[in-house]
Amino acid sequence: MFSAFPGEKGDEIMLSVTKKACEMLEGMSFNTPDELIPALLPALKKHAFTLTGFEVAETFILNSLVGVDIALWSVWCQKHGIK
Repeated sequence: MFSAFPGEKGDEIMLSVTKKACEMLEGMSFNTPDELIPALLPALKKHAFTLTGFEVAETFILNSLVGVDIALWSVWCQKHGIK
C-alpha cells in the first residue's frame, strides 16, 4: 500500500477509511464492540479499493480502525461501569 502511495497520500487514504467507518457507525447500536469491526470490513475494503484501484491488505483496513475500536470499547465500558 505505502509503496504505491508513499508519504502523506497513504496516510490520507488510511484516514479516509477511518472516516468512512465512523460514518457507517453513526446511529448503529451494538451489544459488544467486537461485533462491529467484522461487520464493517467488506464495505471498507470496497471503499479502499475505490480510493486505490487495487485490493489493499486487510491489515491496512484494521490499522485504520484502531482508534475506532478503542473508542467503541471506551463507550461500552463506560456504559457498563467498567474503568
